[in-house]
Amino acid sequence: MNIGSQIKSRREELRWTQDKLAEELHVSRSAVSNWEVGRNYPDIKTIISISKAMGLPLDELLQEEGDVVDKISADTVIRKKQTHTIKRLRAIVVLLISILLLISLSLGSSKAVSSSNQIESIKVFDNSVTVKLHLPFYRSVDGFIGGTDYSEDGEKVFFLQIGTRYSVKHQDTLSLSLPSNSAVEMICIVDAKNEVIYSLTLKE
Repeated sequence: MNIGSQIKSRREELRWTQDKLAEELHVSRSAVSNWEVGRNYPDIKTIISISKAMGLPLDELLQEEGDVVDKISADTVIRKKQTHTIKRLRAIVVLLISILLLISLSLGSSKAVSSSNQIESIKVFDNSVTVKLHLPFYRSVDGFIGGTDYSEDGEKVFFLQIGTRYSVKHQDTLSLSLPSNSAVEMICIVDAKNEVIYSLTLKE
């Protein structure tokens, strides 16, 4: 007797309707009907549930179902492969999300240089200034704000605030031109609070 016939025979012995069995197994009535007419068969987890719910030993349920057992084994292999595929897809999705997050961060989150330790060197040639920074690999120069003013000692100073942002480009050098005919005597780099963190005297 095949598995579908056994399920039907035992259900009738228990005087259960197909709806009652479906409720016990948490499946649809049509699923029970399909098993009983041999249209398809339950998976291994459901077979175990059928065994427990109906009091049918597993060995009896499966003794004449060599093809079913082989199919269940094949399905198990397929499910394992699908599980590995799903894990790979999840890893790819996580990677893509990380890349998108990095890109979104690279478009914003500007932050001013805040310490003299971030400044490697300042070179001045005529009116051109080149500032090289110590930046982590994930940050790049984002631009600058600059302007001239006078210090308390009457020196003409070019104040410079340098912005950085998250970026995979890792650009650590800023080049700019001083205002023409400005006769700047000192360059001061300031932080976000406009406090001087680094200064360079150009003229004695």
